Amino acid sequence: MAFVSGFLLFLFFIIIVLALAFFGGLTFLIVGIITKKVNKKGKVFPVVSIIIGILLMAPAVISVGCVATVGGVSAIKEQIALSKAQTLPETWIAKDYVDSRAAGSEAYIAAITAADHRDIETFKECFALSVRRDRDFDDAVDAFFEEYPGRIMSMGLSPSGGASDRSDDGAHGSIAYLGFSGDNWYIVSLSYCTEHEGHDEDVGITSLVIRDLGTQAQYNIAYNESGGTLEKPYLLCDTDVEGEISARLIGNAAIIWNDDGRDPLSKDEMREILDTYDTLQDAIDAGALREPQGAIKYYNHTGYYYFYELEPEDGEPRYVHIVTSEPYGNIGSAYYCTPDRTLYSESFNSQEDDEG
Repeated sequence: MAFVSGFLLFLFFIIIVLALAFFGGLTFLIVGIITKKVNKKGKVFPVVSIIIGILLMAPAVISVGCVATVGGVSAIKEQIALSKAQTLPETWIAKDYVDSRAAGSEAYIAAITAADHRDIETFKECFALSVRRDRDFDDAVDAFFEEYPGRIMSMGLSPSGGASDRSDDGAHGSIAYLGFSGDNWYIVSLSYCTEHEGHDEDVGITSLVIRDLGTQAQYNIAYNESGGTLEKPYLLCDTDVEGEISARLIGNAAIIWNDDGRDPLSKDEMREILDTYDTLQDAIDAGALREPQGAIKYYNHTGYYYFYELEPEDGEPRYVHIVTSEPYGNIGSAYYCTPDRTLYSESFNSQEDDEG
């Protein structure tokens, strides 16, 4: 890091010197030309001034010319490589720079479009060569298409989250798409690598997982119960929930749901209850609240999460997301949720609001 900072500082110093030399030379050049025109009999000073001006300007002009030439050659090479690229990984490899967020969208469109058209070969070629070399890859592709519901692109799924990072292992990213079709939500999760110097075989999609809401909710529980050690598949389409599993999308998370048939509370009623009782168990024991309709404990979060349905708003479901310090314990915070968002700015706790 210190080396990079030092190099950038040195580069900045060189640019300043070249700029000063250029403008100084330009001044000498202008003065020399004007003086030469005024003194037509010709004196030494104008000529010397012009020569000094040219010499001072030359390094900056040559440097800019070299940079422009190198940049032009690089751009031409990139365009030639792109014209030859036939797959998603080849396109990324051909580019000097790939925007990670844009790459997520490119990967999603390329893979899902191929899947919708059941173009299996094009679908396979979206993946990194290192993934395609796996001996079980072809079997995984066959299993994927056996479960694939089709028409995912036409569902109009929207990005629901993503991340990117750059390290010695290259430039990596992940993105999730979320959408509703028929009676179910679908979640498409993608991971990809856009650059790994010296290891082009790692460039491309590295994982693609499609789940419906029920299977995603089941996976969330299993993954957190494993402490985050549950192996993640690199290719999976799982839309077959085992048994009768009810799930809801709450705050962009798939939650196993217990629909007890009771009428949901209003937002104001829930606020009053949460202001009255210190712990969730106290509210349940007093009959103010029933057992939570949804619950999950994330292995890397300290709080315990509980969910209740509230009265809908504009025809859309609404929920409260309660966080306790221990199972059914002290209520630390409570938030208003839509299916795809947790509205952290809308706290139910008067005490928390006062403190904020």
